[in-house]
Amino acid sequence: MAAACHDAALSYYVTFIAVVLYVYDRFLLPIAVLLCLAAARWLAHEVSRAASADSCVGAFLVALIWGLGRSLSVDAQMAGDSRYAAERWLRTHASGQSVGAIGPLEYLPRLEGLSVRTLGPSRARLERMRPDFVVLNADHSLRADPGSAKRRCTTG
Repeated sequence: MAAACHDAALSYYVTFIAVVLYVYDRFLLPIAVLLCLAAARWLAHEVSRAASADSCVGAFLVALIWGLGRSLSVDAQMAGDSRYAAERWLRTHASGQSVGAIGPLEYLPRLEGLSVRTLGPSRARLERMRPDFVVLNADHSLRADPGSAKRRCTTG
């Protein structure tokens, strides 16, 4: 079973993560689940054969505390996401005014309650609509191919 878990995790890494050339924590969840199964089997085996289970329990507690710490760090990072500050600023300054959104909404601050129009990667539409505010995710806009219409629209 452990070999199958390792093989599946390695295959996932080689055929997905190594292909996309970037990684977010959520991309590693399938690998973590597979390795947890192998680790649980190993831990059960070690506890059953050990005269004293203290070292196994200690290893389990270290892994549990590390996992909880990682979970809390993700929550802390999300709480400090700059999109929340952008949301507060927009609520204060753009209320009642037009807001143009460029890019996928999941990469932008939440815009509910504002007068928002999705612009798409079109400079002509931006010039025609002339919103009072334009919201975009600069990092996401730089993903467009250099020289493409999408890149020219979002970077100037």
